[in-house]
Amino acid sequence: MENILDSDINSLPLTPVAEELSLEAKVAEARQRAEVADIASIPGWPRIKEQMKQDALNLRLHRDLEFGPNDSDEKVGKEVRSRLLMAQWIEKYIERIEGAVLAVEVITKEAEDEQQS
Repeated sequence: MENILDSDINSLPLTPVAEELSLEAKVAEARQRAEVADIASIPGWPRIKEQMKQDALNLRLHRDLEFGPNDSDEKVGKEVRSRLLMAQWIEKYIERIEGAVLAVEVITKEAEDEQQS
């Protein structure tokens, strides 16, 4: 018999209670991601997303036009740094929504496959 300590933890069978907890965790994760993904179902989301991307780009371009890429933070100033942080936040926000949409699709597909088997 194989030593359980030498086994890959993911290859071990789950007990019924662990299976139920695993399923509950998947459902909770799916719900959380679905809430974020709901933003993408807003009418006009593609247009809003493109405008947000353009805003982020404009924030970055403004810094590049006003200052050189090698200018120090002191020279660039607090206001410009805050614009760059806002651009980064916008980009991360869009990535999070798009990631949630994709995750919901994958989780839904996995759940459908699991129900069929």
